[in-house]
Amino acid sequence: MLLQDYFADQLHQLRLFFDDPETGAKLLAVDETLISIVERTLVKLDGLEDNPHVLHPSTVPFSDPAQYATAVLGDLVAENEVFRDDFASAGITLPRPVDADPVTQLGDYVQRLSDCWPPSEGNYIVVLHPETVANPEAFLQFAESVAKLTTPPIVKWSCFVDGVIVPSDFPPDHPVLPLQRWEASNQEVQQDVAEQLGNPQIPPSERLKLTSMAAGFAAGEGDLESSELLHRKTIELARQQNDLPGEATAHYHVGNALMAQQEFASAEGPLSQCVSL
Repeated sequence: MLLQDYFADQLHQLRLFFDDPETGAKLLAVDETLISIVERTLVKLDGLEDNPHVLHPSTVPFSDPAQYATAVLGDLVAENEVFRDDFASAGITLPRPVDADPVTQLGDYVQRLSDCWPPSEGNYIVVLHPETVANPEAFLQFAESVAKLTTPPIVKWSCFVDGVIVPSDFPPDHPVLPLQRWEASNQEVQQDVAEQLGNPQIPPSERLKLTSMAAGFAAGEGDLESSELLHRKTIELARQQNDLPGEATAHYHVGNALMAQQEFASAEGPLSQCVSL
């Protein structure tokens, strides 16, 4: 079907990037209605047995390069330090941040980590997925700058953003940030989703994915109430399948939908549940 073929092709391109020894960065411009699906796809990809790579996502908001680089570096250091002993047993010596400007600090830390990263552990992929981007042009400049500070094959930067922040004339063959667009918000795909959801025979995992997509389509059309209800349905489906990443992502989007409706007190519960999961 159209939808399965589309996602299979996009996922194939992403995995080719993960395995490519020559490419050190990729810009993923994702249609707003597909963001929750791509989030879940990346989380599941990280856990697949046939994916040898380590994915480290960071969702801190982007205000300016210095603020963002400092926050991302803080994320990386905090998570890695928890596993310092495990890294040491694998022959990996965690670096300490150098005294430099924030962007250089981030690039240097990731590069020195990759320098002692054993090939048997796959590649180290930093997923830059800012929750919000205050200055799209500055973010793209930052992504290019930090990618230039590191060299493949071990370290890779996957910059995953809402497609609206990437200009329509951004070159797909950019020398530092080759572009991959995930665009499927047309009526044909939405109709395909609706038709498949109407089929009682579709597998539970597929129903979960399609329901999450339908929630994204509703949000994209400004129907926040329907989006919230569909994300709550996604939570139920995820629980039935013991899909904790999928459930956490759905809680996050329920909270966002409630906040967009200015129901701030009600949003606290789903967002807290997302964090706890």
